[in-house]
Amino acid sequence: GFWAAADLTADGLGMHARNFDGAFFDWNKYPVVSLVDERPTDPSYLRYAAVGTAGLIYPGGINGMNEAGLAVSLHQMSTVNFTVGDGSGAYDLAPYVQQRILRQARTLDEAVDIARSRRHFASWTIFVSHAPSGRALRIEFNGAERPADEFERVFGDTYVERIEASEPDRRMVQTNHFLSDALKERHAFFDDAHFTTSVGKWLE
Repeated sequence: GFWAAADLTADGLGMHARNFDGAFFDWNKYPVVSLVDERPTDPSYLRYAAVGTAGLIYPGGINGMNEAGLAVSLHQMSTVNFTVGDGSGAYDLAPYVQQRILRQARTLDEAVDIARSRRHFASWTIFVSHAPSGRALRIEFNGAERPADEFERVFGDTYVERIEASEPDRRMVQTNHFLSDALKERHAFFDDAHFTTSVGKWLE
């Protein structure tokens, strides 16, 4: 995935894009576009569009954009330093968190606040851009850290990087690897469990 600041694009608009890199799987052959309006439930909710695929029809999609100009995309990560939800409490899947961002966030700060307020299951990045401000960020998160007898810490670590529109040469690229010091790999390259040995991530 990537974000390009407005000064880097031909039409002077910021660009948020991502590819579906699983071309050898069937799941991405059947795209699903959802147009969602939940205002009858709550008038404060934003309308949004979400892109998914048959078999992965999350309400917030894999990518999406809301009427406030926020665009989002999900990127799955791997790590060995932190565990996933283990039944000790209620955990949220990343697509659920992304849907909440699309439905309720009008700014990048609001998107971060929503992500920080959830208890996460497993390892993801939500890549977020905001067209009106020309800014972007990524939110890296994982499941709760696992000290011996304590499950209260929601985040092992959260990493946020912002791009300002006033920096015309700036762009942001997102892959399936953590940039957070607390989450990124610390082992030999080929023995590193962060480096998932599936075709897609191995080639990366």
